[in-house]
Amino acid sequence: MLSLELEIVSKTQIKPSSETPDHLRCFKLCFLDQLFPMFYTPVILFYPFKDTTQLLPKLKDSLSKTLTIFYPLAGRVKDNVAIDCNDAGISYIEARVSCSMHDFLMDPTSELQGHLLPSKKLDRDHIIEMIQVQVTVFNCGGIAIGGCFCHKIMDAASISCFLNNWAAIATSSCDRMICPDLITASSLFPPMDHISSPSDEELNPVHGSSCSLKTFVFSSSAISALKARATSEGVPNPTRVEVVSAFIWKQVMASLGKTSSILDHRIRMSSKLAFSVNIRTRITPPLAKGCVGNLIVLIFANCKSTEEGEELPDLVGIVHETISQVNGDVLKKIHSLETFETILEITQDFFNNKRTTYLCTSWCKIGITEVDFGWGKPIWIGLLGLKPISELRNTFMLIDTIHSDGIKAQLVLNEEEMAILEHDEEFLAFATPVQGINSQYLT
Repeated sequence: MLSLELEIVSKTQIKPSSETPDHLRCFKLCFLDQLFPMFYTPVILFYPFKDTTQLLPKLKDSLSKTLTIFYPLAGRVKDNVAIDCNDAGISYIEARVSCSMHDFLMDPTSELQGHLLPSKKLDRDHIIEMIQVQVTVFNCGGIAIGGCFCHKIMDAASISCFLNNWAAIATSSCDRMICPDLITASSLFPPMDHISSPSDEELNPVHGSSCSLKTFVFSSSAISALKARATSEGVPNPTRVEVVSAFIWKQVMASLGKTSSILDHRIRMSSKLAFSVNIRTRITPPLAKGCVGNLIVLIFANCKSTEEGEELPDLVGIVHETISQVNGDVLKKIHSLETFETILEITQDFFNNKRTTYLCTSWCKIGITEVDFGWGKPIWIGLLGLKPISELRNTFMLIDTIHSDGIKAQLVLNEEEMAILEHDEEFLAFATPVQGINSQYLT
């Protein structure tokens, strides 16, 4: 593995450029926010060589202005009900590394990515700040902007909204600003008293055999071919995410059946694919793109048999029907949940059945690949670096490719299952293994 020497150049606290008015000092969390523990979602944006002489001061100044607009992010959570918008600010680190970005991205492992993030802590009990930022300059002049975003208030769409606004302010591009909506989430889902978020013990996945992380790219032509195979009378026009997630699920279930593990009949007879679904565009009327908060719900697609599997059109139908359940009635369904324990029970069931339950997280079409600080789109986006790979077992992470309509899929599976998948001719007919940024399939 590449040897990486990190030099911290400076550490500072960035505060909003303007003081938050007294009437905005108490920001209410929404009910869905309350259900999330205090843990960070890592995001690293990689950009090629630039002259950093004037660049770095501009990043700090524009970040301060961005925090004025997103004022709760400079505050601190209070009693899992609200954020005290006290303008305490966020940690900001400037660093340098002793290698080139080219060498780094030849094999951007989770461990290496961790060096480019401002927080190295896994202990959720010590997370205080809503955001931490680290800007790292490679010896070639390439830049990585690493952010740790607290999931207590920010889902993927919220993170994308923040980053795109920061970039727009940095480049004085008012036309690219996304007006943040900080009110709607708590008005739709008011916070509940005496609700505590789940503990690590309640949510930690089952740790078992060693896991492997691999990246695959589904090109736009491969996705078109999959759509042609997956189309059915019930789903005449499946989406990219529906066909790619269903295809991965199908091939992973097939690999599970070829492992040396002896599974009992109950496990062989079922598999679940959990989806984290953005509800912003799925309720009536749709919510604004800049609506901040955890506006996502966890739903499960069920396959009755992992041993025999399902044909692709059947699995796409199951996935499509499951996601379609998140519709105009979702508000009523969420509000009708009797207690927090109901949601906790669903979440625990997911982790307790990790052997044949998978989680698909899609970052597609949320704009994260469009974050342009004046240097063009990022050439790579890292979404790892904080959690051990074992905690991400059975996870599919989907994100748009940078310059086309393809999908990059990062899969974390049992090592034996991954080894089988990597030699699966049917899988490799559509999924191209990727290692390093030089691959033509990144675009």
